[in-house]
Amino acid sequence: MATLDLVFDTKTKKILYAEAKKDFIDFLVSLLTLPAATVIGLLTKSTNIGMVGCLGSLYTSIENMSEIYLQPKYKKDKDSILRPNLLEIPPLLSNMVESSWPKLYTCSNYDGYACDDPHAICPDCDMRMDEEIEYVEANEKENRRGFVTQGPSFLIRDDLHVEPMSISAVSALHTEFNKKGVRSDDLQSKRIDISMTEGLKLLQASWQCKTVLNSVLLDRIVGPQEPKLLP
Repeated sequence: MATLDLVFDTKTKKILYAEAKKDFIDFLVSLLTLPAATVIGLLTKSTNIGMVGCLGSLYTSIENMSEIYLQPKYKKDKDSILRPNLLEIPPLLSNMVESSWPKLYTCSNYDGYACDDPHAICPDCDMRMDEEIEYVEANEKENRRGFVTQGPSFLIRDDLHVEPMSISAVSALHTEFNKKGVRSDDLQSKRIDISMTEGLKLLQASWQCKTVLNSVLLDRIVGPQEPKLLP
């Protein structure tokens, strides 16, 4: 779970920007590292949120395709296409995505070569490289995990533009809003916790629009919107 401070206009009922610490920024940055297949799998298989466009259909068709049409290394490991290895797991999605390191192999002579195909031939001794190498993960200190440093706050715009929080950044933002008729007296802030479901919705919205914060989190500020009647 991550915490977010939403700054919104009480008159227009719109989120203007958000303030966040390392936990939420690490989540946003981790979205850049997700393979497309992982995103599609999360949105189509793990929830009922759904995937827009044709990639969901492509994902399902490959999932259902017979292995006889695949290259040998994918016949018994279709998951390497549909659920590729992830080295960093988005914090909010850790319960839905498994972390796994790619399997590496070498020859029985341990000639110093490694590959990800147990059928490959060693270029030195011409023996099959089918000896799996054990991977040992380095022990990272807690404050070095993730992508950004612990401590500073960050400013997040509706389109997920992120920058370190500073007096000049906030001042420039408020000047921009004042030009659009937004008064400082009408601004309020609300702290919310982001759930796993909202994390998935943020992921989906980031693929669809440039008003991510308002598209996903506006209800947390003003409540569910009433549908507008057509004239």
